[in-house]
Amino acid sequence: MIGIILRHALIAGALLIPSQAIAGTYQFTVSGNASATFSLDSSPTPSSNGVDDFTIAGVNGTFNGTPTTFDLLFYDSAEFGGFDISGLLSLAGDQLFTGSTNSPTFVLGTFPLSTYGSTDNAYSLTISSSDTAVPEPGSWAMMLFGLGALGLAVRRSSGSAKARELT
Repeated sequence: MIGIILRHALIAGALLIPSQAIAGTYQFTVSGNASATFSLDSSPTPSSNGVDDFTIAGVNGTFNGTPTTFDLLFYDSAEFGGFDISGLLSLAGDQLFTGSTNSPTFVLGTFPLSTYGSTDNAYSLTISSSDTAVPEPGSWAMMLFGLGALGLAVRRSSGSAKARELT
């Protein structure tokens, strides 16, 4: 009986371990002379891209407290970094992503940004993860296997204790 349970646990663990993690969602918060908030996937698929920039269209968020939908244009370091919110606010600073403009991945952190064409650092952008940690299926399988092994060890030790009492 125990052999069957152990075999099923091993098979379930083998099936669950190769699963891949899902990309997270990042929260973007701009503060300064104007404010904006929006959420994006950590590794988005751009609506369009150029050599030095990429666009994500139709993003829902707020601008100065008003709900709005805007297009975001992110620049690499060759274009002075930063990003543009639908022409409402153009900010320059650090490059906010790694990888190419075809396949970007945003960088977590807080970044000082300036109005495009100045060095005023009048704005701050915080990119933070808005996802909570969820264990991978392989982690669940290892935990269940460990609990099963502990149960088996307790059962064996209590069984040998009973055998000693009878003799």
